[in-house]
Amino acid sequence: MSCVQFSNHQNSSVTFIKVGVYYLTAICFLSSCKDTSFNQRIPVDESQTTIVFPFEFIKVRKGDVMDIYLYVCGQQPNLDTLILFSRSKTEEIKDNRWYEFVFFDSSSNAEFPKLDESALYIEPKVLKHIKAQYHFCRALSKTGELTFASPNLFDGKWSKIEVK
Repeated sequence: MSCVQFSNHQNSSVTFIKVGVYYLTAICFLSSCKDTSFNQRIPVDESQTTIVFPFEFIKVRKGDVMDIYLYVCGQQPNLDTLILFSRSKTEEIKDNRWYEFVFFDSSSNAEFPKLDESALYIEPKVLKHIKAQYHFCRALSKTGELTFASPNLFDGKWSKIEVK
């Protein structure tokens, strides 16, 4: 009887050792496998990415040498958003024309300058509703200039920001 018990004890020990060896082998195997799918980034084609800006396009006047685009940006436009918008337009447009983007407080106040082929606003009643103006011409420079004032271009202190 003691032999049988010894034999059973020996079999369970062997079984325990076999299970331990299988377990250690599995752990070693799994730790040597590198699943890089968690660490890899999916490539993003940034040319397909579209940013939606919070500006409402009103109208455009295309001239012989200059295009003027009118937008509504609301009462308190975000300067960083205006800079991003300006940068996106600079990258988007590839020709050598002169471009003006004028941002008004409301669509009812958006109007073009009185002088043809000019982006010069001189009327105080119009300047009181302009929040910002961005202009660039690739033929002159690779950068544009954003003019921003709070509360508006008539009453506020102007800040000019070079946009690259």
